[in-house]
Amino acid sequence: MKKIAIFIICMIPFLRTIAQESELYNRKLKAVEQVMIIDSLVVPRAQLLEHLNLSMESGKVLTVDSALSTRDSLYNTAFVTQLKSHLVYARQTKPGHFRLYKCDMIDGKWSEAMPLEGLPGDENQNYPFMLTDGTTLYYAAQGPKSLGGYDIFMTRYDPDTKKFLAPENIGMPFNSTANDYLYMVDEYHRIGYFVTDRRQSPGYVCIYTFVPGEERVIYNAESTPADKLVSLAELNSIRETQTNADALRDATERLQQMTRSIRENTVSASDLHFIVNDRYTYTSFSQFRNNNARIAAGKWVKMKLEHDAVVKKLSILRTTYHNGNAQEREKLKEQILPLEKQTENLQDSIKSQEKLIRSLEGR
Repeated sequence: MKKIAIFIICMIPFLRTIAQESELYNRKLKAVEQVMIIDSLVVPRAQLLEHLNLSMESGKVLTVDSALSTRDSLYNTAFVTQLKSHLVYARQTKPGHFRLYKCDMIDGKWSEAMPLEGLPGDENQNYPFMLTDGTTLYYAAQGPKSLGGYDIFMTRYDPDTKKFLAPENIGMPFNSTANDYLYMVDEYHRIGYFVTDRRQSPGYVCIYTFVPGEERVIYNAESTPADKLVSLAELNSIRETQTNADALRDATERLQQMTRSIRENTVSASDLHFIVNDRYTYTSFSQFRNNNARIAAGKWVKMKLEHDAVVKKLSILRTTYHNGNAQEREKLKEQILPLEKQTENLQDSIKSQEKLIRSLEGR
């Protein structure tokens, strides 16, 4: 009897955890968000970032290695804002435990990394993404408020306290009892992505493309049959979410437009027209004799494409500013001034890159 009593006492924390998880699952099940899924794609987890299309205006998600030129875990990710002024990334603080840190770009270099204040310290944090408002942060966390494995959470930065508010689990269908990793939204094309390993083979994840709503609308848990509610929560059928044919068609067209736009801003041989000197003008990367010059030329083309995109965006904002009222102009000014500064910086960088290329090529 004593052994049985000891066994029961030892099982209490485990049973309590199971009960809490079940309670959380049932609570989230009563508030499943209505989300239209456009498409899904299963890819190796190691190749995840290669399959996520995001326009330049929305910032960039990349590996920590790429962002900071370090040798870290392949699955640590970073988010860089569109103006490349802020960086949020996952950093290992102890074996198997990660926390989100931030850096600011100062004089062309990233500042000392600081942990994000306000986020719980008892959870594993990774996969950050920030909206263009500069305050709304999505990230994945593995902790007490997760349905299972990693869940996606949302928080906002409070400029008064200089801390992030208590994060909220964004619920189903984005989260599940499996691992749910990365939530990101292209606000300009109104296209969103989230990643999960639910129902996947080891080493693989599924990327869902969805239509982000302007406001959160949930299914009526009382009038929706229980089995259908579970199916919607777990995304057993994409077609089940596609209840509006017109909205689906519009979203598909926006997705195609975004894909074309990103492809047009991708470096290719046709983008190259580099004047080396009075005698030589290169129109192909293969013409470079020096490999470092060839690599530098690829970066130069990207700078020019980024510069053209910013100039185009500035032109649209200036036209809107000219036709707007006083209140609208004041708001637009906050967007225009940083872009003007970015244009100047890009112009300087392009000129410096041209000098470097010519020096390396040595013609």
